[in-house]
Amino acid sequence: YGIYPFADFQADVGFSDGGFALDVLTAGSLTFYNMTGGTSNARFVPSFALGASVGYGHKFALTSMSSLHVGISFSLLIRAHLAGISLSDIEGSDIVEIIKSKDTGVVMQPPFNLGVTMNLSDTLRASLVIRNLCFFGNTVYRYGTFGDFLSRPFKIFGGSKNALASSRISNLGASFLSSSVDVGVAYNPKWKMFNPRFEVDMVNLLSFGKNEYYDNTNFFSHLKIGAEFYLMGFLKLGAGLNQGRINFGLIMDLWPIVIGVDYGWVDGTPTLGESMVDRLSISIKLGWDRSE
Repeated sequence: YGIYPFADFQADVGFSDGGFALDVLTAGSLTFYNMTGGTSNARFVPSFALGASVGYGHKFALTSMSSLHVGISFSLLIRAHLAGISLSDIEGSDIVEIIKSKDTGVVMQPPFNLGVTMNLSDTLRASLVIRNLCFFGNTVYRYGTFGDFLSRPFKIFGGSKNALASSRISNLGASFLSSSVDVGVAYNPKWKMFNPRFEVDMVNLLSFGKNEYYDNTNFFSHLKIGAEFYLMGFLKLGAGLNQGRINFGLIMDLWPIVIGVDYGWVDGTPTLGESMVDRLSISIKLGWDRSE
């Protein structure tokens, strides 16, 4: 019962040189949706994303112990959200053909991000981030089917808004990017044995634009606080409170494979904090990092 993420994937390729960075990604997710509790009303809602981002950052040395870092990035994201797939749809059918035949809403988003980080010492830093500034976009377009989107993904630039698709996607709290101002403090005391890291962030401290999912005055809905500990150079343990949700994590960096295990709570309803669902996530990443 409720709404919660069921599975997701992401693949991206990035390049950086000096202060410039470029990244191209593709991603997908499967969200479980059932607001009545009956099996016949259960739906899995797929979504897919294509995107690219470019950014630039610059460091200003202030003293031998402190520095100021300023960065800006621009992205272009195209996300497709499909109508829900029921259990009866899946039984005895070709799942690929089912997905291609589903009604699809597509949203194009061109967000800007601006960040400023002040390194007060080699162990303490403070940051301010303005996220998802969208001066245009956030308009949902309706494609006939997902197969139509795959064959003509850029038809969105000449499409027309469809209120039905917009309403369906908004109900999942996932269609529009919400602009916000976030602040945070991080402390890394450089202990030799554990090399811990402590962070406190206030997210959506100031929210503007369409931000229904986080329209909540609860203090903990804005708070992120956590700690990480590194062991033996390849093992990282973490725990924290993520906007009212408790999370525990373990990451093993066995180059070129990174294995992660995460346990925590996720929201089970559209209203933040109304109902929690336990979730165990396991991730495996393959990568090659040439950054220096």
